[in-house]
Amino acid sequence: MNPAQFSFMLQMGDGNFPNGAFSHSFGLETLIEAGLVVDAATFEQALADWFHLQLVPFDGLAAHIAWALTKAGDMEGLLALAELVSASLLAEQSKRGALLIGKRSLQVLHDLVPHGGATQWYWEKVAAGEACATHALALAVASAEMGIGQDFTRTAVLYSALSSLIAAAVRAVPIGQSAGQQLLATGRSWIESAPSMAGYQMADISSTAAMWEIAQMNHKALNGRLFMS
Repeated sequence: MNPAQFSFMLQMGDGNFPNGAFSHSFGLETLIEAGLVVDAATFEQALADWFHLQLVPFDGLAAHIAWALTKAGDMEGLLALAELVSASLLAEQSKRGALLIGKRSLQVLHDLVPHGGATQWYWEKVAAGEACATHALALAVASAEMGIGQDFTRTAVLYSALSSLIAAAVRAVPIGQSAGQQLLATGRSWIESAPSMAGYQMADISSTAAMWEIAQMNHKALNGRLFMS
C-alpha cells in the first residue's frame, strides 16, 4: 500500500467521516435499556458476539465479495450483492440506518475517488434509486478502484464498524474514553485473527447474532432514545 492509499484508508476509518453513523447504535441502546450491557465488561461480551456472529460473516464477507466483483468489472453482480445484503437486513430501523449510512458514504466517496470508474457508476445507480448501498459495500468498491488490496479493505470495513459501535458505547453506557480505546485494541486483535474468506460466495453471507438482531428489532419500542437505531 502506497502513502496515498494508506491516507485514503485512514480517512475512511476516521470517526469524523460524515456518513451519520454516530447517530446509530444498531441495537446497543436496547441492550443497555434491558440491563444486558451495564459496563465495559458486559459491553465487551456483547461486542464479541456482534463482531464474530454478525459483522464478520455479514459486512466483512459482503465487502470481500464486493471488492472482487469490482475488480472483475462485474457491476451487475455488485448490484445483485447489494440487493441480497439489503434483503437480509431484517430489523426495520437498522435496515433504514444501514442504507442511509451507505448512501451517504458512497456519496462522499464518489467525490474523493477520480470520476469515471466503478464508484461513480455505483453512486449514480444509488442516487437514482436503482440500487442500494451499505458502508461496507461503498468502501469496498472505492478501495478496489483505488488499488487497495482485498485484505486491507476488509480490515478497514471491520475496523470502521468496530470504532463506530465502541464510540456509541462510550457515550451511551457510558464506558469512558480509555476503556473505549482498550476495547478498540482488543477488537484489532479480533480483526487480525478473523478467518480467511478465500473461496466464499454470496450464499455464504450470514448473521447469527440473535441477541443483537432482536435488540435491533425492539429499538423502535423504547420510550426514549438517544440513537436512531
